[in-house]
Amino acid sequence: MMLKSKASKNEDRLYAILPLSKYKNKLNQVADWKISSTVSVKLKLFEIMDTRDKWTLLFSSGQWHSSHNFEVLPTFCVSSIYWDQIERFVTEHPCNFDINHVSSAITLHHHTNELQQRMYYLQLMPKEYYVKKAFNNEDNFYISKNTLYNRLQVNKHSIIVIVRVPQYDFNGIAPDNVDKNLKGNTITLLGCFVENKWTLCSSPQNDFDQWDHHYDDENGTFFNIY
Repeated sequence: MMLKSKASKNEDRLYAILPLSKYKNKLNQVADWKISSTVSVKLKLFEIMDTRDKWTLLFSSGQWHSSHNFEVLPTFCVSSIYWDQIERFVTEHPCNFDINHVSSAITLHHHTNELQQRMYYLQLMPKEYYVKKAFNNEDNFYISKNTLYNRLQVNKHSIIVIVRVPQYDFNGIAPDNVDKNLKGNTITLLGCFVENKWTLCSSPQNDFDQWDHHYDDENGTFFNIY
């Protein structure tokens, strides 16, 4: 709701909404956060919120209805959420992360690149995900691939793949409650497993039958999303 606030200043969004939320104890810290843009608001939310709220923010930002600019980093912060669809993302269904490792399911990190730029990334550890069997050079991935090569210095000889991550753990939901819309709650990543660098990208309309399914409840595979 902070992101939906109509406050003229981004900092004022936090002052207006924090007192009404579970994060009201953070109110006295707002002045120290140096909030200057919607991106900085989102980054701070990914830092202070609990795991489930972070998960919801990521998936509502990465849904195909939301507007995106995959040339701009961090890709998980620059989209405009499509609020008409938000009720699909805020439910009590179990999320697609290991409840025994909640604190490591989604965490915000950063490092400084060779140009002394701060590079933010989310480390995401889902229980299950899908990998596209064969990547082809579809036009709608052109921008995302350039971002990987030019901004994240991914080797151009690396194998680039597409990964889809469901928001929910369907093994924990009664089959009667799993509808088409719920299965559509996914984010799509473009990147490289070897270098572990990923960006959000447009969701291809392929059927899940064309993807390899991975259920990772032991290895702890994680994705660094820039």
